[in-house]
Amino acid sequence: LRGGFGTFRMGRTLSPSQRIASNYDPHGTDGIGSFGSSGLLLGHPSNTFVRMDSGLYYETPNLGGFSAFGASAMDDTPGATDERFHSIRLRYAAGALDVSLALGELSDGNDVNSFGLSYNLGFMKPMVQVHSGERAGRKRATWLVGATAPIGAGELRVAYSKQDDKGDTNPIDRTLAALGYDYNLSKRTLVYGTVVRDRTDNQSGKTGVEMGIRHSF
Repeated sequence: LRGGFGTFRMGRTLSPSQRIASNYDPHGTDGIGSFGSSGLLLGHPSNTFVRMDSGLYYETPNLGGFSAFGASAMDDTPGATDERFHSIRLRYAAGALDVSLALGELSDGNDVNSFGLSYNLGFMKPMVQVHSGERAGRKRATWLVGATAPIGAGELRVAYSKQDDKGDTNPIDRTLAALGYDYNLSKRTLVYGTVVRDRTDNQSGKTGVEMGIRHSF
């Protein structure tokens, strides 16, 4: 339901916390250039931080650049310890500035706190996002710095992401550096390419290359 009162939804959809993971990543949440929503949101095993089942969602209209988006997942699986999830996002977006803060908490005590910021300078748009919280009894933090820039008939995308695991034993730290370019063949068709360097813990790391074409119908 959508109107002057805002937007109300029911069912399965993305959480308010996920909006920060997707809105402030030059590579979005798909492809090898992105950690993806689950990775940025602390890699929770059930992905509840990302997508909520049996949820109730309300988003306010834009009020002078300010908006709020809250959601709550109902407990429809008896005995599931992480079924209920509550999340809220506060956002201010006006002119070149776009900044968000989101809080999310599971019924079993796991939580994620997120911050995102971007500023459009015209010749480039730098952005940053930070997430911290606890999952499966382990404190974890992730962050990303990146930028997009219009170049020629396309857009350059660059980002550096890091996962910092605070676990006492067997920590899982990861870094991802990504460089990509989208080239517009027409208003609805583009070709893209991405090169990444992905490294976990003390491993030597791996290099990935991605190329494709996208058409909007």
